[in-house]
Amino acid sequence: MRKLSTVLIFLCVFIPSCKFSQKEQPNILSKLKNDKTIIDGIYKSSENLMLHKNSTTFIIVKDNQDSLISIQEIPFSESGDWSLILTHYFTQKGLTFAFQKEFNYFNSICTEGIAHEREILFFDSAFRQIEREYGITDDKNQPLNKDSCLVQYKPEYQIFQNRDQFLTNKKITLR
Repeated sequence: MRKLSTVLIFLCVFIPSCKFSQKEQPNILSKLKNDKTIIDGIYKSSENLMLHKNSTTFIIVKDNQDSLISIQEIPFSESGDWSLILTHYFTQKGLTFAFQKEFNYFNSICTEGIAHEREILFFDSAFRQIEREYGITDDKNQPLNKDSCLVQYKPEYQIFQNRDQFLTNKKITLR
């Protein structure tokens, strides 16, 4: 069995406005979406730190309290026909509050270019799904009908309830 190497990139960032709370609030979904937006901004501002390997790349984001708040898992496509980014978002207590799948692929039949599939799931503190956002678009950001698309690669992945479960399953040890 081929041993896959992994690349860990630690991004220590300062997010004073990003405070994750486990207390249930009347408008918790709004807060979770805001927390996700803040973390997404970190990835966008740190794109020059990504490394390309022949296996899976993990990008790990920590806040100013050294708490791991998000992990992106990016498997390598040998054919180049697809790209996949799986992102877990964690509260400071380590619970998964959001998960995002970005899946882009050629040869879909429903568009001449690349089909861009995006799914975002939000969870409450008991890991019950409270919202799902889904969309599939072409290169011009025009909606596509998923039923008319041919997906030749169906990625297998798991959504983890918390960061410890993720790290254990992926055999990642943090220093």
